[in-house]
Amino acid sequence: MERNYVGAIAAINEINALFPDAYRVEVNTPKYIQSTQDELVAKCTKCNEETNIAELHIFDLLLTTVNSIILNKETEKAWICKSCETINMREKTRMIRREHKKPNYDGVIAEPPERVDGIQGRTEYHNNMVKWFYDALEELDHQLGKYRAEYKPAEWEEDANYQGDEDADRD
Repeated sequence: MERNYVGAIAAINEINALFPDAYRVEVNTPKYIQSTQDELVAKCTKCNEETNIAELHIFDLLLTTVNSIILNKETEKAWICKSCETINMREKTRMIRREHKKPNYDGVIAEPPERVDGIQGRTEYHNNMVKWFYDALEELDHQLGKYRAEYKPAEWEEDANYQGDEDADRD
């Protein structure tokens, strides 16, 4: 609200620094982008194995003379399934889009946005900063919830047992 961007970045970093190493959120923009991207996979026509399209090696497959005459082209785009080694034609391959889960709690946040000079840069920076701040805060809140659920101090358990025994003696 006050546009104290440096303070907002410092607050996120300070909250993150308070967590034990096992609960600390990683600040890594490429990893964050990868975890929030939708995934497009190709399904093999023989074994139904799914392969991320980024991992496909697409090549030009020479067609037989008969197929070349029928299709009126000499080659067709194809890829080979890594599981069963079947040649799949790209045009006949079923593509499936897998949307990333929302909300996205992967223990990673992007680095804060960088400010660009100029009027447009200020408006865009403010909008990017607000989005980054609340995304980072949501991830930190999730980590805090996990930490609270798993953390029980030894003194608290001893005190709880001690008070319970005292109440039993009164009856």
